[in-house]
Amino acid sequence: MKRTAGILVSFLVLAAANLTAEITFSTPYISEENEILFAVTHNKSGEPSYDTFFTSKIDQGSVSPEQITSYPEKLSSLMEGKSLRIRNRYGTSHYNVETGSLLHSSQNNDTAIPTDSVIPAAESVSPDGKWICDLQRTGSVTAKIILRNAGGYTETELVAETEMSFTRVPVLWSPDSKFLVYEKNGSLYFTEPESMFKSNQVPEHLRRVGPGTINCVAWASEKNLVYITNDLVYRIPIYELYTRALYSDFVGIGTIVGRLPHPFASTDTFSVNSDCTSMVMAGHQRTISYLSLPGSATFVRQMYTGTQVSLVGSTQDCKIFWDKWDNPILWFQYHTVGNTNSNVYRLEVHAGQVQAVVLDVAENAAEPLASPKGQFILGRTQDTVFVYDVATWNQVASLDCRQVIDYTWGNEETVFIGTRDAVLSWQVNQNKQNSVSVLFPVSATRYSWNSSTGNPILETPWGIMEYNHTTGSWSYSQVVEMEEPKIGNDNYRLFLDTSPNKNFTNMPYVRTLTGAAVTKAFYPPAAQKQDRRPRVALSFDALDNSDGLARILHTLEKYNLRSTFFINGEFIRRYPAETSRIVEAGHECGSMFYTAIDLTSNQDFLIDASYIRRGLARNEDEFYDLTERELSVIWHAPHYQVNPQILEAGELAGYTYVDRTLNPKDTVTFQMAATTDITSYQTAATMIEGITTKLKDGMVIPVSVGVSGGTRQDYLYDKLDLLIAAILDAGYDIVSVGQLLHK
Repeated sequence: MKRTAGILVSFLVLAAANLTAEITFSTPYISEENEILFAVTHNKSGEPSYDTFFTSKIDQGSVSPEQITSYPEKLSSLMEGKSLRIRNRYGTSHYNVETGSLLHSSQNNDTAIPTDSVIPAAESVSPDGKWICDLQRTGSVTAKIILRNAGGYTETELVAETEMSFTRVPVLWSPDSKFLVYEKNGSLYFTEPESMFKSNQVPEHLRRVGPGTINCVAWASEKNLVYITNDLVYRIPIYELYTRALYSDFVGIGTIVGRLPHPFASTDTFSVNSDCTSMVMAGHQRTISYLSLPGSATFVRQMYTGTQVSLVGSTQDCKIFWDKWDNPILWFQYHTVGNTNSNVYRLEVHAGQVQAVVLDVAENAAEPLASPKGQFILGRTQDTVFVYDVATWNQVASLDCRQVIDYTWGNEETVFIGTRDAVLSWQVNQNKQNSVSVLFPVSATRYSWNSSTGNPILETPWGIMEYNHTTGSWSYSQVVEMEEPKIGNDNYRLFLDTSPNKNFTNMPYVRTLTGAAVTKAFYPPAAQKQDRRPRVALSFDALDNSDGLARILHTLEKYNLRSTFFINGEFIRRYPAETSRIVEAGHECGSMFYTAIDLTSNQDFLIDASYIRRGLARNEDEFYDLTERELSVIWHAPHYQVNPQILEAGELAGYTYVDRTLNPKDTVTFQMAATTDITSYQTAATMIEGITTKLKDGMVIPVSVGVSGGTRQDYLYDKLDLLIAAILDAGYDIVSVGQLLHK
């Protein structure tokens, strides 16, 4: 009884923590001019929860909301810091630094207050901020690459179809922004952005660099592009690009400057110093090789090699910077549950030997970003933003600001910082390191109206800010103490009530106090009856391999999802620390039996009801001994191999069997497909596309935590963010299996 009660409590906690889509209106306050000020809060599975403020004029009880704040989910600097681009689920906003105006476009939705999930796709801005390459979704897993100027007046299609991404556009800008390399259908091409809008552009087939992915190229400087194909490293001077491309049928493109000891893998990344004499190669973001390029077709000289083993079960990224002496700086970033840690090294050559010198970095530092000229590196903790001088590695500036969301360099001395409270401009040169200004607020502890000016005002930790409708700009208000806000005036009274629309937790109403008595919904879409959104569950099978666990946990945390893991006893015994991390992250844990055998085969063991019950009990005990938590009373057999006798035995043991609704075939490797059916192999993108076309309410979608043997081009767990977004965009909420079973 004691252990059963523990299971019930665990389920209730998970159910409360994993709420589905909800939109909540704050109390609307009215001015004497019949204008309303209110905030909308989204709380949707798979998305961050935040406020957005609106104002509206009342016209006979109806409203047309006007957005006045913008959550800094993703920031980009345009025109060398003269404009700031802000993107979130409402669309794109632009802040003009010179005029202080904030302009919004609700391009992500036809309504001012979107109810559907729209996660901003990746985009890439040129170093000078004059050009933008962004992804426009064309399907659940596909997108096209659009090249546009920063003003938004001119655009062209660069690539008709590529894989959708929320983190990276497969393009690479030259440091001076004059050239752009892009990936298309397994090949690399170059172009000059300005020439893409001219009628005399050189045909694309004459601008082909060669086969490969965007990982196969890196800019050494604005004068040299470095390209790797197979095991050969090429240096391509900019002045030779067009010449070499025109004669590519007769001569190879570029000059060979080195040969690698093994073929370059598409998952590897590399960086080269300015004169193309040294390079650093990162294999799977983990194995680092520092190589000397001989300048010919002979093999490179390996100066240093090392492997960074991350914290147990964590994901990691490696970013490479170069100081002015061409020493590489390696920044390793580790993501654990609710936390980030970093290790930073400088590789220095002394007497012909390379030493890895450990560099100090702030505790829980994350997200390093080099300044436009590479002189500084910007980073953050949860409550601090800091800047290091790359040459000396001294911290030259720091700023206390809580809950940093995103940031970007405006120029070599200016940083734009987006927090949950406000978007800031920070001067970071050593003479002005404490100079910070608020561009506009994001959220507020209190809000009301300035009765003197008729403008809305928000109280933030940075002070009281006031919005000017005429200029569309925010500034510090002359109001010292906020007046008590009002929910009514001589003409109208406002109140909140329940909503028949399941997307809304409440609904504002406007009641007229003059003329004919009328009460109407403040925002009509909230009053339209709508049933609960359909729901699906993502379940993760932890059988005997943990390769994908770190990325899965990090992605689920990023999208604020609590999911279900079915854990096999073999996994518990092999990966005790990883099993504990699943529990620490707050996910529901079901059973996948205590061993990984095929339960439908009687060749090795007598599989009867007693065996099944004892196997489930043993898995319970091993899990409890390790985690001091109980497995939920849901299970499925290893590889989903089951028969009626097994189902009956599990039911007698008190378990509910959870079968997969479909098989994504994410464990099929090249080797398996070659020996059985070659068509059984699918890329991760193809799997996601197939899943989204078969979605239905109540579906359980399994994802393997790791593939036991063989190789694949990519893995479904690596594209989990794409799968989550495709499900949300299809109008479904993502819940745990327990929530799905207990409607």
